Amino acid sequence: MARVNLSQAKQITESPVGSIVLALLELAERGDVDRLNWEGYCDLAAIDAVIRSGNDLEYTDILKYILLAVGVASPWNPDSIDEIAVMSLHSSERLPIAELLVNNFVNRLTSKCNFDLQEVWLNPTQYDQYLQSKYFIEYRNIYGQGQFTWAGMWSMTTSDIEIVEWIISGMGTNIEINLYKPVIADDARVYEIQSFEDWEELVKENELTTSSGDLAPDWALIAQKYDAVHLSWMGVLLAHDNLTPANEKNVIPLKYWEHEKTLWLNDCFSEIVRLA
Repeated sequence: MARVNLSQAKQITESPVGSIVLALLELAERGDVDRLNWEGYCDLAAIDAVIRSGNDLEYTDILKYILLAVGVASPWNPDSIDEIAVMSLHSSERLPIAELLVNNFVNRLTSKCNFDLQEVWLNPTQYDQYLQSKYFIEYRNIYGQGQFTWAGMWSMTTSDIEIVEWIISGMGTNIEINLYKPVIADDARVYEIQSFEDWEELVKENELTTSSGDLAPDWALIAQKYDAVHLSWMGVLLAHDNLTPANEKNVIPLKYWEHEKTLWLNDCFSEIVRLA
């Protein structure tokens, strides 16, 4: 059995998304309470049950729990602050569950951007903009405090088809989304985010001061050094934070990414081919 990375497991218990995932896994083993009527106390028997059934947990199950946790911690969930407070109350007691996740799934959760498995999702207007070379120009056209730039193009790793379909289904049927396979240059430079420290380093080395005095990423500068930024599933677990303000170093939180994805900052595609 591989040695558990205790540092990563502890970080899961301390992060907003990680804390919620651990709480949801415990709740799945309990029949006495549901998420909306829970005071946050731990049931050690339920935690033991999660550990005993750990081999029955599929990787796809874990990704669904991560997506559910991101939804709970969403700024569009009016109860998110209260729910996070409850679910993180005894998070340290769920460290054995975090160790289970790291032990069983760390290699897949920390997978780097695989060029052969990327898929771009575009609506017709976005595809026309790509054909007209309107991407990869206006890097200062940002969302939020600068969590990402609209100049970039998103892709997602498609090794977990069920998860891709789950995400697309959540977009709503009124949005026309077409799927494309990008042919990516072998020498494309990708910055990997596996933890909040990776995000913090990216911002600090390419910083732009916001009107509030916080530090945000300068996407134009980043695009000179890297062709893309990839957020792994472990990065979602450890770094994604929709609610916390800038930290003590004034670095803005990583939010609005929602799931594993890559933000392409330069046109590294020889072509993008529409999938049936």
